[in-house]
Amino acid sequence: MSTAMIPVKAPSLYALEDDLLALIDTGEGGIPEELRADYEAELYRSIIATRAKRDRVGEFIRHLDTQAAFAKAESERLAARSKDFLVMKERVCGWVKRTMELTGQKKLEGDTTTFTLRQKPPHVEITAEVLIPLDYKRHIPEHWEPDKALIREAIKAGNEVPGAKLIAGDQSLVVR
Repeated sequence: MSTAMIPVKAPSLYALEDDLLALIDTGEGGIPEELRADYEAELYRSIIATRAKRDRVGEFIRHLDTQAAFAKAESERLAARSKDFLVMKERVCGWVKRTMELTGQKKLEGDTTTFTLRQKPPHVEITAEVLIPLDYKRHIPEHWEPDKALIREAIKAGNEVPGAKLIAGDQSLVVR
């Protein structure tokens, strides 16, 4: 013979509130004197159960607020930790890049990692935006702004663009 227990589901707040309201409505219609003691006992049990359920639901809501606050704080802590790791990564990559530049090496190989220096493409530096011809600007609602891609192509093609110059790209470290 099995001794497995059948789980009993606790009544919902809605079910308890609905039952309590039904009992109250029944009492307002008049209860025969011979059933009054049973009615009052059932009404008392229903009030106690409903009040307890309200408290448990409120406690659960407060628990969820606490968990949400904890999750937010943990998320902020992890975001700060992530930022620290990224700063540390940039610092270490800078050290490797500087080592390679000082030693004149373009590639460093380990057993599982290879570092290489890659030339970044040149970029446009705007030195005087007011001097840049309208041909090299794009219209953004309410104003015009320099179109750096168009300016870069024009300078590469040998055209002078007043107010802008092409700056040679720096090297970046590639980790594979």
